[in-house]
Amino acid sequence: AATHICGIDRDTINIERCECSVYVPNAFTPGTNSINDLFKISIDCRVVSMTLRIYNRWGEILFESKDQTDFWDGTYKGSPVSLGGYGWDLTLEAIQEGRLIKEKRSGTVSLIR
Repeated sequence: AATHICGIDRDTINIERCECSVYVPNAFTPGTNSINDLFKISIDCRVVSMTLRIYNRWGEILFESKDQTDFWDGTYKGSPVSLGGYGWDLTLEAIQEGRLIKEKRSGTVSLIR
């Protein structure tokens, strides 16, 4: 038997993931060329619940979703927003290595046109 850093014993050596990876881009270019057009957060573990919010510089919520397949397209109420920096926060509950984890993250994303 072998034990790796996650503490899981196996008869054969297997590589196990020890964390739930969350990828958040720092910039996107909506509506320009069908590449990088959406602000997409990628989560590589089983999501139980999540909330993503995007804010303007005055703290107004421009986008909110509880669906990890729903992405921000750089609009607010159907109209394109100005280029610049926007705040985001993510509240996440997910299954990691068989356990429920709760995580909160925040940051900024640059919208480039």
